[in-house]
Amino acid sequence: MAIDKIPFDKNGDMLEYIGYGDPDEWRDNKPFVTEMLVSGYERGRSAVRVILQDAATGSRYPMFISDFVDAATKGRIIYGVINGKWLGGKKGSNYGLKLVGE
Repeated sequence: MAIDKIPFDKNGDMLEYIGYGDPDEWRDNKPFVTEMLVSGYERGRSAVRVILQDAATGSRYPMFISDFVDAATKGRIIYGVINGKWLGGKKGSNYGLKLVGE
């Protein structure tokens, strides 16, 4: 699903869900290129997501597990690092980052 804006908290981390209250900031959803470090995973009410950390800024981003598996099966993850072009996405009420190019 294409979306125009993605939610962020006051620390500059992308929010995966905004069920109770407004995010601190809505940013334009434009593709960006960066190196992401795989830093772990989390379970939510309705989703499991991988947590990525931008190597340049330290900001955290959720990634849907289905998108992570897609990146892994295409050989895009090398020693826990993913380089590429990224774009925010939405599945149901959840937000996540998607790898969209090199």
